[in-house]
Amino acid sequence: MTSGLSLQPGQVVWAQLGPAVGHEQEGKRPCIVISAPHKTIRGNKSLDIAIIVPLTRRERMWWTVVKVEPCRAVPQLSFALCHNVQAISTERILDKSLEPLDERTFAKVRVTLKKVLGL
Repeated sequence: MTSGLSLQPGQVVWAQLGPAVGHEQEGKRPCIVISAPHKTIRGNKSLDIAIIVPLTRRERMWWTVVKVEPCRAVPQLSFALCHNVQAISTERILDKSLEPLDERTFAKVRVTLKKVLGL
C-alpha cells in the first residue's frame, strides 16, 4: 500500500489482485513474494513492484501448483499457483506477514517456477 515497502523473497503478503481475465486470480488474497527489485538500472528511483505467486485454498492437481502446509505465514492449507506468477505494484499490497514461508516449501516454489518459465 505504500511506496518503498521492504519485501523479502519468501515473505507472504496480502494483495489486491485483479481484475482477472480467464484463469487469473483476483481479489484480496495471500501471495508469496518471489522478488522485489528495488532500484532501476540507472539512477536510484524505486521500481515499487513485487514479483509474486498467488495462493489459493482450492486444490489443483497440476504440476504447476505447490502444496503449502499450514504454518505461521499461511495458517490454512494452501496451494501456490506458480503458473500465475506476476509483477504487481507495491500499491496492491495490503498487508505483509511477519513470518516468511518455510525454506523447504519456498525452494519447491522456486524449482517449479524455473520449470514454468523454462529457465
